[in-house]
Amino acid sequence: MRLELPFGKEITMQNCLDWRMGLKMRLSMRTEKRFFRSETGELFRGCVTAIVMVAGLAGQPAKSAEVDFRLPGEFRSPQAARLEPENEARVEVQARFMESIVVEEERGPDEAFAAKRCVLDLEPGFQPVALSVARDYLSRNQVPEAVAVLKDCVRANPRATPAAMMLAAIYLHTLDKKPLAERYAWQVLRTVPGAVEALEILREALLGTGQSRRWESAFAEASRLESLTAERLLDLAELRLRDLNRKNAPRSAAADVVGLLERALRLKEGDGRILERCADLFLATGETSRASNCLRDALQSGSAGPLAKEKLAECEWLQRNDDEAARLLEEVLAGDPLRLPAYDRLAGIRLRQDNPTAALAALQQALVLAPVDPRRHEDVIRVALRAHDHRAALDLAADARKRFPYLMEFAVLQAVALSEAGRHGEALMTFDRTRIEALHQAPRILDAAFFAAYGAAAERAGHYEKAAELLKTAIGLDPENAADSKNHLAYMWAELGIHLEEAEKLSRASLAAEPDNGAYLDTLGWILHRQGAHDEALTHLRRAAERLPDPVVLDHLGDVLNHLGKRPEAVAAWRKALEKNPDADAIATKIQASGELTRGAPPEDR
Repeated sequence: MRLELPFGKEITMQNCLDWRMGLKMRLSMRTEKRFFRSETGELFRGCVTAIVMVAGLAGQPAKSAEVDFRLPGEFRSPQAARLEPENEARVEVQARFMESIVVEEERGPDEAFAAKRCVLDLEPGFQPVALSVARDYLSRNQVPEAVAVLKDCVRANPRATPAAMMLAAIYLHTLDKKPLAERYAWQVLRTVPGAVEALEILREALLGTGQSRRWESAFAEASRLESLTAERLLDLAELRLRDLNRKNAPRSAAADVVGLLERALRLKEGDGRILERCADLFLATGETSRASNCLRDALQSGSAGPLAKEKLAECEWLQRNDDEAARLLEEVLAGDPLRLPAYDRLAGIRLRQDNPTAALAALQQALVLAPVDPRRHEDVIRVALRAHDHRAALDLAADARKRFPYLMEFAVLQAVALSEAGRHGEALMTFDRTRIEALHQAPRILDAAFFAAYGAAAERAGHYEKAAELLKTAIGLDPENAADSKNHLAYMWAELGIHLEEAEKLSRASLAAEPDNGAYLDTLGWILHRQGAHDEALTHLRRAAERLPDPVVLDHLGDVLNHLGKRPEAVAAWRKALEKNPDADAIATKIQASGELTRGAPPEDR
């Protein structure tokens, strides 16, 4: 049966409010029917469908034809529709609550606040209103008033866990009263065992007062609950992970995390969302292989998230499965060419594979996506230099100088690129100009690294005295971290055959800082060879070749072996050097000359 509402054909926010103000709305808790009674006692019986309430509160009109008034037989007499006395107060609370919602929408939060206070005067344990009023008090920095409202709510309704949680949080974070925070956290846990939010507050309260044993006991009790869902188990695992990272972490923390993850997997095996969360937590505990397995299962299930494959690539990278990690990242980028982190990780993998050319390609794509970050420009220029792509390095450095004219670091990188490209005059002019400008604009860049790069450029240009002066300046600016500059100067002098004693001292100082550095071992071996200490030189050069099988190192090793009469070993070393640098004509000449000499050599020398 459809009836016209008494106040017209449409329900709007205003007439809904007027209607509410003119009539008392009451809700029978027993029958869950809505009643509308005028102040004079006239009763409108029926059940208004949800569309009226939603439309009215949203301020949208609703046709009266869409409102269904039902008149059940048991409500035909006013006596049958009369509310029971014990429900009268509760119904009045509901009515005032609805009024506060309408008032807030129509007249603003201040008037609604007064209406909500009226609700709490009638029923302090009405939790939705208590929480709203407490938030209003907190927004006004009236903390004691908020606490009083929440306490009244919890006292009247002990199972009001959100109110108890808010109290615990206020006592912990705002008032710094950890014992009271602990009290209300326990109250929540008694009502909702294993509630992670309450356990978080309890953990901070107990650890903050030095009660780590009580926290361990509380966590153990919560984790033993059989009713925990997979999501709740993972929440507990994340909480326990914090204990793994704190000072004096309990020995069982990592095992507890893994145990909770295993339980979650048994409950939701094949659920991609759960598998991904498990993978994240396995990874955080160092269980990289198990994280990979979870991610593979998630991908196979078809319910994995959009980042699952990228996470799997990260796991493979951590396990040094670089080829598989690169393959996965290339698949990610094929599907989403805008994934900036994937380009970064792929570049890192290619660099670890000693493939700077491929790394440069990935970084250049990333630079297109994020051109405003100067650090990206610096990284891509350095990788271009490492890849010996001088044209790209120069172009990138020039572009960076235009984009960031206030960063003189890019002028230094441009000078380095010019030097490595063989444009020595331009390189030295750029270094000179940058040095002068930096004295006034950016003196911070005139550090040891600047003078080391400047010295290397001077050496490439054949200005050896200037190079030595600049490298000595670099060493003097940062003597504790000058191993590279000391080695560079020592090697330059060894190549020139000058200052060999001083070169040896510098070389040994570099090796003292990094005893297993192949380049440093090669420098010392070459100096000793120039000094005539061939046997000692051989020892250092063999170690250098093991750690750095570079064509220059192998060439030096071959020269010393040949000098000591070990021609077959010398030829073998030279051949390895030639394989790595086929354009080294000087090494090819040595091999040819040595071959003529070894045709008639005795067997023991071959």
